Amino acid sequence: LKNRKSAIADAIFSGSPLTKMLKSKDKIEMEGGGTAFHRAVEYATNGTVKSFSGTDTIDTTKQTVLTDCNYSRRYVAGTYMITIQEMAENSGEQQVINLMKVRENNLIKSFVQQCETYAFAAQPASGSKDPESLTDLVDVDPTADPTRGTVGGITTASSDNTWWRNRTVPLDVDTARAVGDSYDFAANGMTYMRLMWIKCSQAAGMDAPHLIITTPEAYEGYQSLMPPQLVLGKADKRAADLGFTGLEFNGATFTYSNTLTGGTGTTLNKMYFLNLDYLYIVAHRDWNMDIGPLQRPTDQALYTAQVILAYNLICTNRKRQGVIEGFLF
Repeated sequence: LKNRKSAIADAIFSGSPLTKMLKSKDKIEMEGGGTAFHRAVEYATNGTVKSFSGTDTIDTTKQTVLTDCNYSRRYVAGTYMITIQEMAENSGEQQVINLMKVRENNLIKSFVQQCETYAFAAQPASGSKDPESLTDLVDVDPTADPTRGTVGGITTASSDNTWWRNRTVPLDVDTARAVGDSYDFAANGMTYMRLMWIKCSQAAGMDAPHLIITTPEAYEGYQSLMPPQLVLGKADKRAADLGFTGLEFNGATFTYSNTLTGGTGTTLNKMYFLNLDYLYIVAHRDWNMDIGPLQRPTDQALYTAQVILAYNLICTNRKRQGVIEGFLF
């Protein structure tokens, strides 16, 4: 397992729709020490860009267009265990190999499921040690800071930081829907999706979402409205090569996660519009599925080893991300 920790980490980051798409766009990054992951973010345009002719003076005013976002490094640990009895019963070379394959697959599946759970979890409470979730980064109410605090160290509660707010509904302003608001998908789904796409994009087809991920119920609702030629196997070869066999919307991969909870007859069905140019998984290069030595407790006939992953899901441009919550089926 220790010799295969790189392969195990690679498998974990290929195990869910979100991480698989991030990996395909080289958005899985490794860093060294420090207490947080730091990234520069743009919050203004360069005002010196102007037309001129002849001997007009070129504007050389110093421009301040960047600031920093800082995301805490989060730690996830699990334990690998093997009993003395299992070692005795699998002492042959092939038996040991078979046992290790089972252990490795179980380790991968467990971390994949936990990381997926973190990605779609409700907003972590104040003081939570969990990694960032999409409910933090792409908030239903981006005018208020998430429960745990600021996003990347930048408050969205201030009217000076509207550039750091993601897109949401109602679609004319970026404030949370009122409690009880619902949007019948059959009647309004496509309209809301088209408008959200426009809000998240710089221009038609430019700096637009790459991935739309939703609940199984919303996926089925969208699928029922789509002609068969929009299956990804025909429409998007790259996405199909990554293992996606679902649908697309305006060229973006459209898929679902069973971890993203919704339901028929509820207003909890979410749909995330994600521009993956500004989403990253950043992991510590020395604690990227680091597998420690086997240790034997004094009171049990077994060996255990700690497995540690230090990472976080971060965003550097929330304005290009969007969420619709309230679709009713």
